[in-house]
Amino acid sequence: MIRDSGINPVDLMTDKLTALVNTAISVNFRLSTTGNTNKYNANPLNRKKKSTNIGHLPMLTRLSWIDLFIMRAMAIQVVQASPQHTEVIAEFNQAMAIETEGKKLPWDKIHPGINAILRDSSLGFYLVALDQGEVIGCLAITYEWSDWRNSLFWWIQSVFVAPSHRAKGVFTAMYSHVKDLASSTPGVCGIRLYVEKDNTTAQQTYKKLGMIETHYRIMEEEFK
Repeated sequence: MIRDSGINPVDLMTDKLTALVNTAISVNFRLSTTGNTNKYNANPLNRKKKSTNIGHLPMLTRLSWIDLFIMRAMAIQVVQASPQHTEVIAEFNQAMAIETEGKKLPWDKIHPGINAILRDSSLGFYLVALDQGEVIGCLAITYEWSDWRNSLFWWIQSVFVAPSHRAKGVFTAMYSHVKDLASSTPGVCGIRLYVEKDNTTAQQTYKKLGMIETHYRIMEEEFK
């Protein structure tokens, strides 16, 4: 006779797999920070501060078991982008603009724009996701000063995952990496991003990772 313990075996498996993925991310993070002499001196408040404290790694929220299996199998590595990644990141941004807004970004604008942020950390920085050395995703971090908090928000921007690697945990790996960096960098109070109102799939992904929807709307006036 089997007694009902009240524990759902699927939930138990999911929790165990989540722990395994968090361990894998910790190992990948340790490897990606070893020997990098240009490691995330991206906070204008504290350029000399850097941290590889694995104890600060964020625990992922409970994902579906299939997402966890895929992430474990791919062994995604997330590293800081360098000028050598300018071309692929620029191409990713062009593809993203066409896909999300139907807008064609001129190469003579986007290429130097990417190159600028990769060479000047006061503007922000880029991360790239790698699968066996191939760049499969990217995102940018820029800074917003909050006088109310006397600290910085990190804005996630220009997110793109190669179509062949979507729904495989790539953004989850990049977000986890960003969250660790932000939470372990003095003077950073949080992470923000903007998402299209109709993009419910992306909104659900962000919520699953622990983000919440604010009551703000973004307003702008462009000059060029």
